[in-house]
Amino acid sequence: MARWEYWVLAFVGQCFSIHVEAQVEWTFQGNPQLYSSGAQVYFELPDGSVLGSFGQDTAPYEGTTDLLELSLFAEPTVHVVPFNSTWHFLNPWALSNDLGYDLWAKPYSSTFEELGWAHVTLDEQFEVVDQTLISYPENPQSAGVRLQASNGDVVFAGMGHLLGEPLGSTSYLLLERYTQDGELVIRMYHPSIGGLLRQVVETPEGYAIAFFNFGGFGPSGFGKVLRFDHEFNYSEGFALPDVNGNASAGGQDSLVYVTGLYTMPGGNTIVAGYHDAFDGPAWHAALMKLDVDGNYVAHIAPAPPNIRSGSVQGLGLRPLSDSTFLWCYYESDVNGEVASRYQIAVVDTNLMILRNTTFDTHYPEAAIDLFEVLPTSDGGYVVSGTTAPIPITTGIAYVAKINGTTGVAERLAPPSVALFPNPGSAFTVQLNNPMLAGSTLQVFDAQGRYVQQITLCSDRTTVDATAWSGGLYHYRITDRTGKMVHQGKWMRE
Repeated sequence: MARWEYWVLAFVGQCFSIHVEAQVEWTFQGNPQLYSSGAQVYFELPDGSVLGSFGQDTAPYEGTTDLLELSLFAEPTVHVVPFNSTWHFLNPWALSNDLGYDLWAKPYSSTFEELGWAHVTLDEQFEVVDQTLISYPENPQSAGVRLQASNGDVVFAGMGHLLGEPLGSTSYLLLERYTQDGELVIRMYHPSIGGLLRQVVETPEGYAIAFFNFGGFGPSGFGKVLRFDHEFNYSEGFALPDVNGNASAGGQDSLVYVTGLYTMPGGNTIVAGYHDAFDGPAWHAALMKLDVDGNYVAHIAPAPPNIRSGSVQGLGLRPLSDSTFLWCYYESDVNGEVASRYQIAVVDTNLMILRNTTFDTHYPEAAIDLFEVLPTSDGGYVVSGTTAPIPITTGIAYVAKINGTTGVAERLAPPSVALFPNPGSAFTVQLNNPMLAGSTLQVFDAQGRYVQQITLCSDRTTVDATAWSGGLYHYRITDRTGKMVHQGKWMRE
């Protein structure tokens, strides 16, 4: 594994930089004798280990995808989880539940035929409890996007065509939502002439999707944001202007190849991507802020103008709080597509970079692809992907933990509060920060009338609302000092 270094950029009143020597707590690599499409990491466990997966295969490029090996990564060993399946997987994804863990993946047959969605349930000891294959009449491409909604449901979006129809026939934007137990809630598909989906996010009204194709579904434009209600009915969308604020037009300079999306409570939007730069290197990484109607507000392109750069595809924009998110982009001082270094940036909604970590790939000795970046509770990151020597002969999966640092502008943590299911006849409040124990939950009806107040004494509190009238309720949570830490809406079925 190449030597890795990173630097921290912090803002405290004014901008200054802090250099930190390379500190890697632990590193794991796959079998160098096997081909690998890479490693992925999902979330940090209470003991500090990380749940993730390796994909390795003895016969790449021969009509099969990698066989999945689900693993726990923790210094000094890797614990391989028993996983009894003959499916070949692509793009696995995991999430936690009350009794264990759920794994979602795209399974393929040995002849590379897409089988549907695989839902695998694991108990708290990571033993397989159930494996269910969910098939469907549609055939979305594997390059879809997904998220776990605030009520625990799993949402998928993909582009594809109907089974039995030839390639080149009408394609569809397919939207699906499942309960965390794998039960299909709703499926909707909209005719489209194709396009690439980059990220799906939850909004108060439903969902928003970052999408690009000059035609395709929605308004005419190269990059666009599409909005849907909770039932996946299309509500509205807008084409992205270029980074100068000009309306989208064919053959235009500075159009954004959108790769990520972050929506704010007031309806404003931040998109990540990269754009042509005819006065220098081929691409520039950029963040662009838009108002609720998709009009240009501001943008930043932090890479030096003489450096080729671009947002890392597949990572999107990861929310860290109600006002900060994680953005990853690469920089390369060579003409090829191989990244020389990755930048892992914590950004606020004013497009201020609060913290910047440089992940050096040490090109040209090695080529390292970055697939996942997981913020950890100590302020560091777990990164994963593939590494290969130059010239590239084979890919080797890796996972590495970069430790926490000094000079951090704010602690990196998951959203401090989660409330689910929504809607329902009862709900659970989960506090992800132990400092919030003793906070107060207040609930009001749609007319603003007080309904109930509860002290949240533990990290999980369940509220029985069976006696409440059906309809919309508002809630807010304040800490022990009276400061509001979370607010939102909940629907009583």
